[in-house]
Amino acid sequence: MKIPKKTRSWEHLVARYMVASGIPNFMWDYPSRRFNGIFGWSFVRSTPRLDGGWAQVPFYFKRYENERANGHTQPLVMFLTSRDSGPNIEDSYVLMRIETFAPFLVAKIDADPERHIRMEK
Repeated sequence: MKIPKKTRSWEHLVARYMVASGIPNFMWDYPSRRFNGIFGWSFVRSTPRLDGGWAQVPFYFKRYENERANGHTQPLVMFLTSRDSGPNIEDSYVLMRIETFAPFLVAKIDADPERHIRMEK
């Protein structure tokens, strides 16, 4: 999905991509500054800038977990979107804490071990 040249909300573009990928009801909620549609997760978006912005990502992540939480206690997932990463929305990154990612990965592997674990001989 190409990033449009005209100013269009990154949040709506991310939501469109997720719906097109098969995640129904994934939408941007402007008042709460969060994506909604998946129970038990808190999705936000940030745009790191070239001039030291990537170094600020941990600060912004903690800020969304604490002072900008707005009562959300679910694990935080941050979409990092920027034209500098590439011309497509697929070139964006997803950031989450390892303590959130590890159980997610374990559940995925446990659901289909033959697909995800291949013993090398």
